[in-house]
Amino acid sequence: DYGGNGMEWGKIRPILHPTEGVIPFEDFFAALKPRYFGSITLESPVMYEGGHDIAKLNQSLSYIREHMC
Repeated sequence: DYGGNGMEWGKIRPILHPTEGVIPFEDFFAALKPRYFGSITLESPVMYEGGHDIAKLNQSLSYIREHMC
């Protein structure tokens, strides 16, 4: 996801998980689902100095699965 306005390149970091920023993912998946039958890659951090946030990873993957399956 993305946390800034259009072309606000300094807002690329931190990398956000789906639904944490401003991208309308529900609209994106609704348009993509009938046209695309391949794989989707999630590139969002879950490894931190204090450990791993597997719950957050699973939440993001479940959100994608819910909208694409």
